Amino acid sequence: YKVFGFRKVSSISLTGQYIKNLSTYDDRLKYQQIDLEQKMITLQNEVVSFDVENVDWHPPNTKRLWRYSLHYFDFLRQEDLTNEIKGRIIDFWIAKNPQGTETAWEPYTLSLRVVNWIVWFSKNSDTNIQWIENLYMQCRWLRSNLELHILANHYFENLRAIFFASIYFSELQGVKGREVNDWRVFSIRQLCGQLDEQFLADGSHYERSPQYHCIMIKGCIEILWLIKKNNIDVGDELGRKLEKVINGGLSLLDDILRPDGKIPLFNDSSFDATPDIESLFGAGIELDIFKKKSDSIKDINLVEKHDSGYYGAKTSQDWILIDCGDIGPSYQPGHTHCDFLSYQLVVNGLDVVVDTGVFEYAPGEARSYARSTAAHNTLMINNSEQSELWDEFRVGRRAKKQYARATLAGDEFFFKGEYLGFPKLKGIRHEREIKAIFQEGHIRTLKVSDLVIAKQKLLDIEICNHIHFHPLIVISKQATNKYLLLYEGALVGSIAFDKNIQTALMTRPYYPEFGKEEVKTVITLKIDSDRMSYNFQFNDNFTS
Repeated sequence: YKVFGFRKVSSISLTGQYIKNLSTYDDRLKYQQIDLEQKMITLQNEVVSFDVENVDWHPPNTKRLWRYSLHYFDFLRQEDLTNEIKGRIIDFWIAKNPQGTETAWEPYTLSLRVVNWIVWFSKNSDTNIQWIENLYMQCRWLRSNLELHILANHYFENLRAIFFASIYFSELQGVKGREVNDWRVFSIRQLCGQLDEQFLADGSHYERSPQYHCIMIKGCIEILWLIKKNNIDVGDELGRKLEKVINGGLSLLDDILRPDGKIPLFNDSSFDATPDIESLFGAGIELDIFKKKSDSIKDINLVEKHDSGYYGAKTSQDWILIDCGDIGPSYQPGHTHCDFLSYQLVVNGLDVVVDTGVFEYAPGEARSYARSTAAHNTLMINNSEQSELWDEFRVGRRAKKQYARATLAGDEFFFKGEYLGFPKLKGIRHEREIKAIFQEGHIRTLKVSDLVIAKQKLLDIEICNHIHFHPLIVISKQATNKYLLLYEGALVGSIAFDKNIQTALMTRPYYPEFGKEEVKTVITLKIDSDRMSYNFQFNDNFTS
């Protein structure tokens, strides 16, 4: 995400009027970022000194993503901070971050900050002209430095910020007024195109990250809220497209969410970086464009999303979701992991099989591991990766979906899918079947079967399954081909496999949130063959 060639813009004096007291969508932060008493700020689970009398906007030894988050100004939505303190922090930021300052003026960072400033300015009658003029200069700078080299969610955030600014400054006159009008015309046209480009037919965002899907849906809600609640005339096209995207996106979430209402951690996804999903549902309902489903414990709901690649089944307490979606988009696969045919599993409300998650975006061991095939509940062949991972945000030769389908017949869920991958092995297909039997709304048995299909016979072949268990699940060996799964001393169930399969237990990191590392147990199953299967059996009497 290197950004170069920043284009300077001139400062400007505002003498006309600008809109204040806009009605904006504002799901306030559910946690405290700034602790005034301790003089600390917490971002991505990292606590750093923060003195509102002398803010260090570029603290040493912090990660790049952490510094990005500092400059977003999300804390303007923190309710226990007074307007005086928030204004003082803005003053310090303006004084210490002149145009072009690294991190502070990078387009993505700036885009999120622009919206946060406008939301707060619209609710604060004490905004001063210095803040407004600096905001205007940031918007002019952004218009000249769009992230066309990155596109995807970055470009959408650029456009959202420009659109917000075009509404906030819409009463300016003369040359500045014409400039603002150009912002509006440009952002509306580009947003319409990006909504078509970035959202798939099944409602999913095309980067296929549940986290970014939620962030993008929130951004769409904010734009539509601004239009509808303030009676802004933007023509019919943008409103129609936003309504379609929001309805489709919320419906997809309603289908794939875990029983606890959290997202599945496929690709770059983190629990803490996701907007409050119930707030998103509530906004969709208030905008009269979405209706949430109601599930009972005995209802088994099939998930079959061919475009995004999500397949599974869920009840109010049990859930299995499988990822068999192509890497996308082709020009921006930065948030991709090697998780083809990986799955996540919740039984009786308890996390059993989990995804590794994501710790950080900085290059290094944690980033490389989180994206690797071994970090997911899928197959490795001859110790090779599904796709070639380059650096922290790039992908070379890529795995490609062949097909996938899911069915539900009574209490029996069945999935079958296949992809072409492992480019270093010159064309290997991995086929997986998953069969789950439900009883009274709970998964009681689960069988996973894998088959490797090669164009040419491999002289030597070793396949290895990695099965990642939640840190609270304790694994105990019962026999050479069977392990028991325990939770707080109670028997959850067991996993069994053929006797000729070699097994090992190891500990590996689990990253449920950015900057948060726990330890989970992983069972590895190895065999010198082209096929393998294993079976879960869950205790009828277990409750979490």
